[in-house]
Amino acid sequence: MRITHSLALIQALLLGSVLIAGSASAVAKDHPKVLMVVASYKVAEVEYNEPRQQLEQAGAIVHVASVKMSPATTYSAQTILPDLLIDDARADDYDAIVLIGGEGAAGDLWGHAKLQQLVNAGYNQHKLVAAICAAPVVLARAGLLQQRKATAFYSSDILSELKKGQASYTGNRVEIDGRLITGNGPAASGEFGKAVRQALEAL
Repeated sequence: MRITHSLALIQALLLGSVLIAGSASAVAKDHPKVLMVVASYKVAEVEYNEPRQQLEQAGAIVHVASVKMSPATTYSAQTILPDLLIDDARADDYDAIVLIGGEGAAGDLWGHAKLQQLVNAGYNQHKLVAAICAAPVVLARAGLLQQRKATAFYSSDILSELKKGQASYTGNRVEIDGRLITGNGPAASGEFGKAVRQALEAL
C-alpha cells in the first residue's frame, strides 16, 4: 500500500509540474517580449509611440535599448528611458526586435556592430525583426536584406545603403518579407505597428 501511495504521489507531482510548465508557456505566448531599439537623439517619436502602443495593447512586454542609459530624446523633446544598453541585449530574451528611425539612427545605429550582431542572432533564432524609416539600413548592413523586399525612408543616403545590402527596394509604406518587416517613415507608423503586432501574434 505504501508503495502504491508513493507512486500515486509521484505521478501527481509530475502531472502538476507538466501543468505548471504548460501554464508558463501559455503566459509567455500571451505576453511576448519585444525589444525596441532607439538612438540617443532625434528619435522619430511617432515611429516609437504608435508601434509601442499597439504592441502593449496586444499584451506584449516592451523593453527599450539604446547606446547609453541616459534618456533618449525625440524631435519634439519627448524623452524615452532605456531599460538596457544595446551591448547588453540578448536576442534569445525576446520574440521580436524592432528598430526605430529618425536622424539619430544614422549616427548611433547604422554602424553599431553589436546591433548588427543582435538582429542577425534574432533572425537566425526565428525571431521577428523589424525596422522603420532610417533604421532598415542596420538590417542592410547586417546582411539581412540580401534579395529581400524592403522599404525605408526615401533619401539618397538610405537608398544607397539598401542597394549596397542588395535589398529589393519597393517604396511601399510597409513591406513584409517573411520575418522581416520594414516601414518607410512616420506616416506609416500605424501600419508598421499593426504589421509587427499581427506577425508577432502569428509566431
